[in-house]
Amino acid sequence: MKVINYQKESSRYSIINDLRSNLTSIGAEIQKINEMASLVDEIVRDSYIRADTDMRDSCSAAQSSIVHALSILKDALQLARQLDISEEISS
Repeated sequence: MKVINYQKESSRYSIINDLRSNLTSIGAEIQKINEMASLVDEIVRDSYIRADTDMRDSCSAAQSSIVHALSILKDALQLARQLDISEEISS
């Protein structure tokens, strides 16, 4: 017979809450990176200096990476919700 293992259930809730917190934090960081990228773009617009181009490329790469990380964490959250918290006991 299967029953809920309350220690596993508690651990699953901790994982879910940690992932939610991470998603919230990353969402805030995405906003900051977007603001910084806009500022950089405004400063270096129409510039062909290598450092300016490299800075713009770095901002773009950071945006892409953090959005990818956000996607992975969202997937992890869905998987965490599906974790098996039951255990088999003999009757």
